[in-house]
Amino acid sequence: MNFSIAPLTIAQWEERHNLFESVSIQDFWIFDKSKFMKFSSVRDYTDARKRVDFDEYIYKKIGLVYFLDVEEANLTIEFNYSLTSRTTNVNGHDRKQYFTYHNPEDISVPISNVRVRKCKTYDYCVLVSDSLEPFMEDRLRYILNLLLQKSLQEREELFLKKLQEMVSFASAIYGEKFMNRLKVIIGDSDREFSYYQTSVGSFDDGSYDKERTSINLKIAKIFH
Repeated sequence: MNFSIAPLTIAQWEERHNLFESVSIQDFWIFDKSKFMKFSSVRDYTDARKRVDFDEYIYKKIGLVYFLDVEEANLTIEFNYSLTSRTTNVNGHDRKQYFTYHNPEDISVPISNVRVRKCKTYDYCVLVSDSLEPFMEDRLRYILNLLLQKSLQEREELFLKKLQEMVSFASAIYGEKFMNRLKVIIGDSDREFSYYQTSVGSFDDGSYDKERTSINLKIAKIFH
C-alpha cells in the first residue's frame, strides 16, 4: 500500500504502478486529501471538485481513487463523478461552465469502517465500507471489465505464443508445402482463430457470472 503526500506526475505513477504489475502485485494508492483533492474556486460553486489530469487518469486506469484525511482519520473513496453545468452570458455570448460533483456527496468514512472486498477470480481487491458499498456496484462492474480485458489480453498473448511455437514446429517437421496448405484450410473460414473463455468474476465469495467471451487472432499473426 502506498500513501502519497508528495507531488506525483502521471508518468511517475505509471512507472511505479507498472513495476508492481510486472511482479504480479496489486498496488493500493492512497493520496493525502489535503494535497491531492482540489475544489473549484468559482463563486457559488465551492463544493465542486477541481478535476485534474492526474486524478482523471488513475480513475480511468484502475477504477477508484482513494484520499486520506490524516487529521480526521477518514478515507474518501471516489467512485461516481457527476457533472452539472451553468450558462452565463459574457459580452453577448453564452458561455457554459461544467462543474464536477460526487454522487452520493458524502463519500468519506472513518478509516476504522473500511474493509477489503476481493474478487477471487482475478485475485484483486478494493476498499469499501458498509455505508458506501451499495452505491459502488456499477463502478465495481467497471473494474471487473477492466480486469477481464487485461486477462483476455494476457491469454491472447499466451495463446498466440503457443500457436506460433506449434506452427514453427510443424513447419520444421513437415515443410513449407504442409504449411501453405494449412494456411489455405484456415483461410477458408473467417481467417481467425478463436479462443473462448466462459468465466467472468465478481466481487463476492467466489461465485461467477457466466458469460462467453472470445479471443480472435488474425491468421497473419500466427504465420509471422
